[in-house]
This record gives sequence, structure tokens and C-alpha cells, in this order.
Amino acid sequence: MPFPISKKFKRFLKVLLLTAIMLTLAAPTHASGDFLYGDADDSGAVDVGDAITILRYVVGLTPLEGSGYLAADVDGSSEVDVADAILVLRKIVSLIEYFPAEIALNEAIAAVERAESSQLQEDVNAARLLVSNLPDIPPKAELSARLDAVQAAIDAAAKAAAIQAAIAAIDGLPDLSAMTLADKADVEAARALVDTAKNDHGAVDEDITNLATLEAAEGFMADLEEADAAVAAAEASEDQTDVDYARTLVSALPDGVAKSALSDRLDAVQASIDAAAKAAAIAAAIAAIDGLPELSAMTLADKADVEAARGLVDTAKNDHGAVDEDITNLATLEAAEGFMADLEEADAAVAAAEASEDQTDVDYARTLVSALPDGVAKSALSDRLDAVQASIDAAAKAAAIAAAIAAIDGLPELSAMTLADKADVEAARGLVDTAKNDHGAVDEDITNLATLEVAEAFMTDLEAADAAVAVAEASRLQSDFDAAQTLVNDLPVGAARDELQARLNAIDILPSGTWTAELLDQTVSLFNLSVRQLDQATHYELYILGNNAGRKAIGENIGTLTMFLNDPVGSELKVLFFDGADAVSPIAGAVCEPTGELTIEYAEPYSGTWSVTEVLAGLSADFTLTLQNINFATHYELYVDGVKIDRVSVDSYIRHLPIVFQDPSKFELRFYGNETASTPIVRATCSGGVGTTEGILLFIR
Repeated sequence: MPFPISKKFKRFLKVLLLTAIMLTLAAPTHASGDFLYGDADDSGAVDVGDAITILRYVVGLTPLEGSGYLAADVDGSSEVDVADAILVLRKIVSLIEYFPAEIALNEAIAAVERAESSQLQEDVNAARLLVSNLPDIPPKAELSARLDAVQAAIDAAAKAAAIQAAIAAIDGLPDLSAMTLADKADVEAARALVDTAKNDHGAVDEDITNLATLEAAEGFMADLEEADAAVAAAEASEDQTDVDYARTLVSALPDGVAKSALSDRLDAVQASIDAAAKAAAIAAAIAAIDGLPELSAMTLADKADVEAARGLVDTAKNDHGAVDEDITNLATLEAAEGFMADLEEADAAVAAAEASEDQTDVDYARTLVSALPDGVAKSALSDRLDAVQASIDAAAKAAAIAAAIAAIDGLPELSAMTLADKADVEAARGLVDTAKNDHGAVDEDITNLATLEVAEAFMTDLEAADAAVAVAEASRLQSDFDAAQTLVNDLPVGAARDELQARLNAIDILPSGTWTAELLDQTVSLFNLSVRQLDQATHYELYILGNNAGRKAIGENIGTLTMFLNDPVGSELKVLFFDGADAVSPIAGAVCEPTGELTIEYAEPYSGTWSVTEVLAGLSADFTLTLQNINFATHYELYVDGVKIDRVSVDSYIRHLPIVFQDPSKFELRFYGNETASTPIVRATCSGGVGTTEGILLFIR
């Protein structure tokens, strides 16, 4: 910016200005171009005009800004003043070679060139310092850009080196199968190199091509350290829980030397634990057996102690590998177990005798009690049997009557009774018979005998109704359904009747079916065709005058086929039966007799030879076709490559088709149901291969 000056200084400036004007006459001129220190007027050369421009700016006569201002600051003071004008004049008269600011610029340029040549970071840093100290002249941005390019090259090389160092470190790690905790430092060092490449040089995970290997190694190392610590804890505690936990961690490690070493250490700990546990288990079992009472003093109250001793023996053997010989008093336990089993059986028999007061039960229980060794238990059971026996004889008749009455009273009401109660009804009758036949009771003694008789009558009716429902379920015929419904309706209201009614409601009655023979232009009337059961059939097809009039699915049994036909015999009605939804040939055929019955004929295979050498060229061998009966066909036609060759009439059976050809795949027979039919009812192709002499004729619907 211009500043206030004294009159004396103004006179000095006038002299200086005159001098500059005089020098202008001799000063060289240059075209304007790149930035040039001293070129304040942007003429492209440093001359007196630049000094005059600077002086005019200093005295406030001319503004100076932009590149002119930057070029005028030749002393690098960041201000344009008289000193800059003097330096310009001094350079014009060759008193100086370079301006001070120009020297700094040249030094910066040289430093940048040196950094570009050496590609060294220290040269870049030195040049960056010199360039940053330059004023904001145009060359400064260019020099900074050149340094940025050098820096980018250095950074790229450093990044590549860092990535390569990380990859090499990872490649140097051993396989997980050979890795141990001793390799932890190498794993951590490899991670540090990866972090340096990423954090200091801008690398990304994808640059570290084997990063997954390092991550696997780090995961393995973490798992290995955890497993190693767990094994150490198990070694210190010799506690099974610690061993099991450590074993889980070790088992999860990949196979290798580290896993094997840890497993060996755990095996050693386990062996020590097992030995101690085995000894303790054996000692506990022996002590429990020694604590059992003698057989003469043993009762059922000691059963829990006997079972507990056996449990300790089983634990010692099954869990700790002990053998019978280790349990030195095992025979004592086995004797106690045998006695306890006999005692329980005898006690149950005595209890049964007490409950039933039946002589047979008493005699059986007496046999079991007598076999027991002498002792308190045997004596107690004998006393109980004696008491039972004492009351049996006097109370036999009353007991029999009471048992019969109780059994009858125990029967459910008819509304709740089902076939599941049949055994109870029969048992009640048995008790009544026993009371009467063995103990002289009469009907009047059985006060609720009428209840039993009603139950027996109901059970008979229920069985008959159940059987009828089963027949209806199997046949799915309306007649069987109606018969069963009548029997069910006769039952009293209750669970059994409801269950049978539900079963009846679930039956899918076979429809009698009604087909309209639309192919016949005649007045129709109802005609029923009865057929016997054909269990293997799944559906049947109706043919009228050789034409397929429809297909109808059937259940397991064929009941009645209801047809609307005026002349079932004259109309050449035929029914074909098939054993599968996708079956291509029938298993049986049926024709209608004048009586209305369907006569079923089962299909049987026939084979033969039919020579057609006169129509097929190049034939070399006989070929036998096996066919099933097609008793509904009137004739068939031979086609080769889709071209009709011949037509042959047939009788009720097609038995022999001897043919000779090389390529059976081109051979086809088409069967027709009547002489005027244009659409075949069955097409047949041969499944044999070239050059074979036998084959099967396949039916294609």
C-alpha cells in the first residue's frame, strides 16, 4: 500500500524517476510470458517501466495488484516499496544478477528438481519447506503440484513395500496343524505389519491377499490360548468338570501338533482322575454291602438299601471300569437281591390272597413263603396267611356273592359302555357263576343280577352293530351301509352308538354311477350290470361300438355299474379294467351278457411271428412281439415311420404278430374298436433294440 512521504523524500523520488526515464532508453524489452520477478507492469521483461510502475504505486499515482504486485515484491518482504524499485534499477544496470526473492524461488525450484530426481522423502521434505516459504506467486502452485506427484510415487512405493512385508510375514507362518503357542509372536508381528500397511499407507484388506490366513491363525491362536489355559486349570484342579470343559475346547481345535499335545496332557489328567474315582467307587460299593442286615433280619424295608448298594456296584463297573472281583463282598449283595426278589413276590402273593381271600391265591402264596429262609420276614408273612385262611372257609359263599355284586356294580352305565367293557361284563358273569356253582348261591342272592343281564344283551347287540359297520366300511356299498344303520339305530343312546354312527358317517359310499351313452342315437333305458369283485382294479373304461365312452375311478371293490343303454348286447358294450392310474394295458375285459351279467376275461400274454419282409427293405432277422389280449379290437393297422403299410382284421384275440425288421423303433400298430372307427383305441410300439430277436409290444393309450 502507498504510504505518506516527506517533501525531501519526494525530491529524491523525482531524481530517481528522472534517472529511471533516462535508463529506459537503453533498457531491453521482452515479451510478456511466465511469471517474472521485477515485471511489475506485466510487460514480459524487467525494465525501467517496472521501476516507474513501482514508484508510481509508492507515491499513490497508480494502483498495483494481482501478479504485478507479486512480481514487484522483488526483495521478498511481502510489501512493495522504494527498496523494490531500487533493486529493479540495480538489476537493469547489472549491479545485481538476481533479486532476493528470485534467489529463493530458484532455490525452491532446484530443491524440487532434486526431490524429483532422488525420490527421497528427506529431499521432498526439504523442497516442501522452501516452496511453502515462497509468497503466493504462480510458480508456487506448480512446484507444490510437482512435489505432490513425487510424494505420491514415494507413498505408492512405501504402500507396496508395506503390503509385501505383511504378505511375506503371513506366508512365513506355519500351517495351523504345525502351529503352537511359540508362534504367537510371529502371528502378532504379521498383524502389526498389516496394521502398518493399512493405517500408515492406506492399504485395504483386499490388498493383503492372504489376510484370511492371518485371521485364521489369530483365531486359532486365541482358541489355543484358551484351551491351553483350560488344560492348565484341569491339571491343577484334577476336577472332572475342568477336564470336560478343557476337552471341549481342545476338541474344537483343528488337528495338529498343538491339539495332540493338549490332548495328551488331558489324557494324563483323566487317567489320574479315573484311577482315584474307581478306587472311591469300589470302596463305596463294598461299604454299602457291608451295611446290609443278615437275611434272617432283612425285610422289605431294606429294599432301598439293597438297591442303593447295587447302584454303587453298577457305577463302579460301568462308569469306572471295575470288575466283579474288585467288589470283594459282591456275593453278599447277590444273595440279598435274590432274597429281596423272593420276598417281594411272596409279599405280593400274600397281599393278593388277603385281597381276594381266594384259596388258590392262599395256596400259591403259601408255597412262596415256605421257600423263604427262616427269619422275621418269613414269620410275618406266615402269620398273615394263617389269618386269611381262617376267614376263607366261613366267608367263601358271602365273598363270592359280594364279588359278583361288586363286579356288576363296577360296570359302566349302558350310555357309557363300549366293546372295551366286554371283558368286565364276562368277568362279572364268571363271578356270578362261581357264586352259584361253587358256593350254592341263587339268583336272588345276586341283588343286581338284572343289571348284568341287561349289559350282556346290550353287548350282544353292540357286537352285531360293530360287525355290520365294519362290513360297510370294507364294501362301501349302500346296502351294507343301510343294514348297519338299522342295527346302530336300535342301540340305546350313548358313547358306543355315537362312535359307530361317526364311523358310518365317515364312509365314502361307492357311487353307482350313471353314464349316458351319447354315442348311441337311441331311446335309453336303465340297465344294471352286476360284476363280481376285482380287487386289483383301480378304474374302468366303457367302450361302445369300439369307441371310448368314458373313464371312471372305482374303489377297492367293484359293485354295480349303472348304464343307460337300450341294447347293451347289440351295442357291443365292453368294459376294460386297469390296475393303475397310468396303466397302458387292461388287466381284464368284460362284455355284457343278455342276462345283464358282465363276463370278465383276464388278459394273458401271447407271442408269435408275423413276417412283413415284403414291405420293409433290408430286414435280416426275426423279431417276436409279445402282446396281451385286446379282445375289444376289430382290426389293427401297421405303420412304419408314420406311414400306413397294411390293415389286418382280427378275431376276438390277437395271438401272433411275427415281424422281421432291423429298426423296431419305426414299427407301430394301431388297434381300432370297429370297422369304421377313425381314431385308434390303443397304439402299440416295440421296445426291442436293433439286431435283437425278442421284444415286448408296449401299449400307448
